[in-house]
Amino acid sequence: MTAGALFAVLLCLLHVCLFANAGNLSLNRGDLIFWSRPIKDQSSVSTFQKAVIESAGNEMGAFQVSVLLSSHRIVHSNPSDGVTIDHMENYAKRLLNESRIIRVTAMRVADQSRMIKDEAASWAENKVGAAYNDIFSESCINSMGSEAYYSCQLVRKSYEWATGGPVFAVQPLNFNLDDGTLNSYWVEYFAKRGLPVPTNGYGSHPSRLIKSPNLQEIFSEIVYDHSSLEKMIDMLEFWYN
Repeated sequence: MTAGALFAVLLCLLHVCLFANAGNLSLNRGDLIFWSRPIKDQSSVSTFQKAVIESAGNEMGAFQVSVLLSSHRIVHSNPSDGVTIDHMENYAKRLLNESRIIRVTAMRVADQSRMIKDEAASWAENKVGAAYNDIFSESCINSMGSEAYYSCQLVRKSYEWATGGPVFAVQPLNFNLDDGTLNSYWVEYFAKRGLPVPTNGYGSHPSRLIKSPNLQEIFSEIVYDHSSLEKMIDMLEFWYN
């Protein structure tokens, strides 16, 4: 038996065991994908992304969260494109071009119907073309006065719209380093926009959102080469329903 065939058999057995213990556990349209990088492996990433990762407060800093539209398409917001749709494999390849290793974590939004998830995904998809919320304002307005969202905010607002109330809690924004001092990057970043660092502001961060009690992990894969990327894509297609 080849290594690929053996992996497929083991994956099937795992799937059977998990279904036996957790009922109809699966990924659906509207569930979430988190993207993380080791904090110590940031040599090629953008200064902005590095600062976001440094705000995570753990060894594997989640810097982005996406909403699943299908087994291979996601919608999310990033600084370069605003709210946009990406192909899972293409986006992962872009990240690997910037860093040697990433972690991809698929999370199920618990206790929500497929209809609610679908409505949340559709709301996020309808925001494609909106700008990136570069000042992280809870009003969803960026420094240019345009409607805008950062990645966690797009997720939170999509579920607030679909359910009529908050599903994911807001938390104090963090712009500090591990030692508690204000990250100088953010001081300069907000000064360029004529604003102080919003240290008393509220919002969300991928590394905090991923710990929400309203999320259930389906799988988490380290991706570092073509083979591990294919494995992650296979896992996603396997669990997506």
